[in-house]
Amino acid sequence: MPTQLFAKTTAAATSSDLTVTDSDPITVSIKGTAGLDTLIIERKDSTGAYYTIKVLMDSRPGETITGAGVYRVRKLASTLSFGADQD
Repeated sequence: MPTQLFAKTTAAATSSDLTVTDSDPITVSIKGTAGLDTLIIERKDSTGAYYTIKVLMDSRPGETITGAGVYRVRKLASTLSFGADQD
């Protein structure tokens, strides 16, 4: 059953940190209609900075994260309302 990372909104939003282990991958996906808007998956490095590893959109609405590390999902403010789920 999917877990909501953040609710559908037109405002900018960022999930809490998601810890992934080699034995426990996660899948993140767009919830709602994204249109031309994007959902950004970021990985935290050893300095605590985040960098983009994937960008999800209508043509790629979900992604499985398999590498061990700390990640987050965020969206920029948009005209369409959408959110993010984790499976």
